[in-house]
Amino acid sequence: SAPGGARADARANGARSATPGGARPWRLARDAPARIDRLPDGMLVLLTLLACDPGAQATSACRDRRDALDTLYSRYGGSDVVVAAKEGILGGPIGGVDRAQFEKKCVELGRGGTPGFSAKKAKEFFAEPATRTACERVVDLENKVAALNRELPADAQVTCP
Repeated sequence: SAPGGARADARANGARSATPGGARPWRLARDAPARIDRLPDGMLVLLTLLACDPGAQATSACRDRRDALDTLYSRYGGSDVVVAAKEGILGGPIGGVDRAQFEKKCVELGRGGTPGFSAKKAKEFFAEPATRTACERVVDLENKVAALNRELPADAQVTCP
């Protein structure tokens, strides 16, 4: 075997590269990790634009905030109230008010406050360290959206639902 492995052997036996000048077309080997320096130029431009676009970043942060609140609300068991409300067991407005109050209490807790709770279940849930950490993340995401919105014109600002 020639120094340089199988490729050197193939070249020594007269094999030519598939592309002019010996350059390899862009592809990822199955076992090779993706490397940013091997991406096509067009993809690099697109990734750069998306990474730098405050509107896209704010939209992503809103989505992450919503996902975090959905996960917390599901852990709390509030989604059961919403399902019951949608099925007409409790009536429509109860589920919505429950979710709105839940989010309000979470944001208050995430900002370092001590929200008051009348239900034992809520007191216990919001006393958990994991809940406090998740609520702090929700507030961090809200702050991120606000900071990104300051970079955008008024008509392009993102509002989280």
